[in-house]
Amino acid sequence: MKEREICMIERRKKVQGFIDFVQNLGIVGIFIATAIEAAAIPFPCTLSILLIGSVLQLSIWKILIVSAVNTVIYIAFNYIPFVMGYRFESITKRWFGEKNIKRAQKWFHKYGKWSITISRPISIANYITYLAGLSKIKSRDFVLYSTLGIFPWFVFLLYVGGLGDIEKIQKYLHDVDRLIFVILIIGVIVGAGWWMKKRRESHAQE
Repeated sequence: MKEREICMIERRKKVQGFIDFVQNLGIVGIFIATAIEAAAIPFPCTLSILLIGSVLQLSIWKILIVSAVNTVIYIAFNYIPFVMGYRFESITKRWFGEKNIKRAQKWFHKYGKWSITISRPISIANYITYLAGLSKIKSRDFVLYSTLGIFPWFVFLLYVGGLGDIEKIQKYLHDVDRLIFVILIIGVIVGAGWWMKKRRESHAQE
C-alpha cells in the first residue's frame, strides 16, 4: 500500500474518532471549542463546529439559537486578547516604537473597525482583536463589529456542516480563508498608501 494511501486512511480514522468524541459532547462541544479559540488558544474551532453540525443535523431555528449563544460566548472569551492589547500598550510601544503604534492606532480608528468584522472567520482574528484593544476601541464597537462578523459565520458553519461531506467543505473553507486574508492585506496596503500620500501632501503644504 502506498504511503499516501496509508496517510489518507490514518487521517480518516482520526476524523472518525473526532466525530465520535464530538457526538458525545453535542452542543456543549460547540461552546467549548469556541471558548478555547476565542481566548487566543490554537484550536480547530471551525472543524469542530462543522463536525458537530454534521452530527446533530440541527433545524434552522436551533441553528440560529445555538449561533446566538455561541456568539455571546465567543465575544466574552475574545475579551482576553482584547484586554491584553488594551493593557499592554506600554510594552508594545517599547517593542515597535511609540510613533509606529500611534500611527497604527490612528489608522485603526479611521478604517480598521470593519477589519474586526471581516477577520472573524479567519485565523488572524485574534491578532485583529489584540490590535483593537491596543487602539482603545470602545467596548460597544468591539461587540457590535464582532457580532456582525461571527454570528453569520456560526450560522453558516452549522448549516453547511449539516449538509455533510466535511472534507470538501473544509477544503472550501481553506480557500475562503485565503481569499479573506488576501483582501485584508490589500486593504491594509491601500490604506497605508493613501495615508502616506496624505502625509506627504500635508508636509508639502507646510
